[in-house]
Amino acid sequence: MRYGLRAFFVTNNPMSPADDLSSLKKSLRSTMMARRFSAGNNRPDASQKLRDVFLSNVSLPPASLIAGYCPCRGEIDPAPLVGALLRAKHRVCLPCVVRGSALLSFREWFPGSKLVQGPLGSVFEPPDTAPSVTPSVLLVPLLAFDKKGKRLGYGGGYYDRTLAFLRRQHRILAVGLGFSEQAVAAVPADENDEPLDAVVTDAGVFWP
Repeated sequence: MRYGLRAFFVTNNPMSPADDLSSLKKSLRSTMMARRFSAGNNRPDASQKLRDVFLSNVSLPPASLIAGYCPCRGEIDPAPLVGALLRAKHRVCLPCVVRGSALLSFREWFPGSKLVQGPLGSVFEPPDTAPSVTPSVLLVPLLAFDKKGKRLGYGGGYYDRTLAFLRRQHRILAVGLGFSEQAVAAVPADENDEPLDAVVTDAGVFWP
């Protein structure tokens, strides 16, 4: 089921071909940050709807190891979905930033386990005593996405580098999570930007 998600891809994407890639991304980030906050404020039930859309449309192998995330800066909250996945006997881990590394690492998380503030300050993660693991499914926050599965993040490149690394090691499913308003006509990208395998929003799912 596609939920008619194409209707949410806006045509007034704030980009000019005369600008360079960095400027395009910076401009789009500013626009989409405001749009994402607005979406979250207007629809407090979006996370529950996203959970239902995901469970109805995305099939996962039994006992998958799924990387979630702790939401910040207006990101859609994956907690309802993560709770449902845990009840379905999947395992969950969370990304961690390691000082001096360009890649994210992952540590297993269990309901009720404590989280600590990571090196970036705004993101919470399991402590270094939690088991290190390698996920087979990656739930990815985003600022914007397009029909090709391109994703706009904050510019640090952690998810792109980590996803590229994991794809060289084994098969992994990368699913972006967001509000329907985060769909745009085209995300400015180059060869260093890793595409997503799917994007799930509170309004529907899109498979590039």
